[in-house]
Amino acid sequence: MAMEKVYRKLQNKWQAKTAFGYHDKLKRFGFADTVEYERAKDEYHLKNANFQILEITAPQFIPELQKAIAEGKETVFFVHPEKLMAWIGSDPFNEAYCKENDIPAFLVRYAGGTIVTGVEDVAIGLLTRRITTRKHFAEILHEFIKQDIPNAKLVENDILVDGYKVFGIGYKSFGDLHLATYQVTVKAYPEEIRNICLKEMKKEPKGLTDFGSFDKTKFLNKVRSWLR
Repeated sequence: MAMEKVYRKLQNKWQAKTAFGYHDKLKRFGFADTVEYERAKDEYHLKNANFQILEITAPQFIPELQKAIAEGKETVFFVHPEKLMAWIGSDPFNEAYCKENDIPAFLVRYAGGTIVTGVEDVAIGLLTRRITTRKHFAEILHEFIKQDIPNAKLVENDILVDGYKVFGIGYKSFGDLHLATYQVTVKAYPEEIRNICLKEMKKEPKGLTDFGSFDKTKFLNKVRSWLR
């Protein structure tokens, strides 16, 4: 990284940049290419940026997120629903049904659809200054899920098992801080999803426990340990 800083100072000095041999130097440090190097920087940031770690309930998430943004603190949120509820992104939802059935709906307004979740599930939020760490962290979570569910596949912003979505990512930026929300669906709620989400349900939803033995506590302990 110190070598890269020297290289970046040669921004408008084309001959000097060429002579510097940035890519050759990366290879001497053991990186096959810039993609591998950037991934290593993502991991370095996640492990060394002094993230605050918060274990919170769903109603605490938005106030704690606002506080972290105001204080400029990079944060990892572990969010535990206390009852059936919905996270609201950029899609419309059945607000009347939620009110009639005492289902809390939290307006996060990330770029993504409505998520119906309950006490069996967990959401993880990553508030970071390095925007590319959002994707790398998803890859780390995917690797831990695969240890219990080997055929789980990370496809763009989702994790799929046999074509069923069991994990979704939402994104939103706040100036130089960037939020990723990772929804881990341990148990699905088909009836509630059908009533709350206004998008047509293409197939019956499923959770991780529909595909094998998935231990949420063990999974979260692995994530916490990796971040230390």
